Amino acid sequence: MLKKLAVSSLVILASISSTVGFVEANESQKFSYSISCKTRSTKWDGKRYGCYSDWSTHKVPSNFVFDDKSLKWRYTSKRGSTNRCEYKWSDYVELVPGTGLRVPRTLQIRAHARSPKGKFGVGSGWSNCLYTGRYVKWR
Repeated sequence: MLKKLAVSSLVILASISSTVGFVEANESQKFSYSISCKTRSTKWDGKRYGCYSDWSTHKVPSNFVFDDKSLKWRYTSKRGSTNRCEYKWSDYVELVPGTGLRVPRTLQIRAHARSPKGKFGVGSGWSNCLYTGRYVKWR
């Protein structure tokens, strides 16, 4: 029984590593998504404005999953008192049935900004966000 369990564990670990960690070049695709929002200019009396972009949804092709550990984001430009690049994962699938190892098939992104502090038309705020990473073949 112990020998059979050890072999099963080894097969599961091999399946996980070959699916997630060690993929062939033709089984991995890079992605790059960008999103932005821009506020109105701060008013003369100091009233500020905020913006959120709509959520932008990105799905992987059939038989692929996002490598969620590979996701990186950065501002390509920003201005204002508050800036954020937000993301969330969804549409999870279990890589190897019964292991509980789940990875996403959908990524949603959005940007947020708030105009600068100050008075007398100090200008607009904006956030321009870039997300990069990869998705891999799993079936």
